[in-house]
Amino acid sequence: MFLKTAELKKMMKSALKSAGLYVGNIAGNYPVYGSTWGLSTDTEYASNKFKAALTELIGDIPEPGECYRYYMQDKDVAQDTCVDYPNAYGAWKEAKNYATGLPINLISWPHEFAVYQIHSDMSYVIAPRCCTRDVISIKELDNSVESMPGRPSYMPCTLYWKNDTTIYWVLTVEQGERARNALFPALSGLNFFREDWLPKEEDEAETEKEDEQDVDEEEIPYA
Repeated sequence: MFLKTAELKKMMKSALKSAGLYVGNIAGNYPVYGSTWGLSTDTEYASNKFKAALTELIGDIPEPGECYRYYMQDKDVAQDTCVDYPNAYGAWKEAKNYATGLPINLISWPHEFAVYQIHSDMSYVIAPRCCTRDVISIKELDNSVESMPGRPSYMPCTLYWKNDTTIYWVLTVEQGERARNALFPALSGLNFFREDWLPKEEDEAETEKEDEQDVDEEEIPYA
């Protein structure tokens, strides 16, 4: 799995104490999700570390065909049957757009956000860093069956990462006024999908152009 279990456990625990943590065993996958994030991972390749974290929080993992919402009630974990759960693979397939991460973090104390550029219109979206860069990692990857996901797919308000065993999604959040009106307009015109996204200074670009002309006009020194 390309997700850090320790960070994922924090997210699951937070969901358990708030709107609820949903856990299922559906069609050969474990769907596990909260209100703003979620994952679906192949039951055959789910790590013991991941399953142990789930068991510690909710008790027994649901049997095949079952899905429950777990929540805290009088300091105990309660559960309700859930019959309406997301189709992670179907949603990922519908996400025709894609995004790339920027080499910056947006800090709006006490929160920190990762910034992504959307390919179709070069606009920007943000998502909590604790649900993106802090949790997505190569450290617990099972190299025998999976590789790291590429750029996230995107549909309005949701980013999707997918590899051979797992789909992970995160909801984007509302941009603050300063980011919307100052930061992102200042980044307009930049294409972070290119490796050489840094704009060249006018003098530097002119010098490169002159150097190219000098090379063209220079005679080849034959011996």
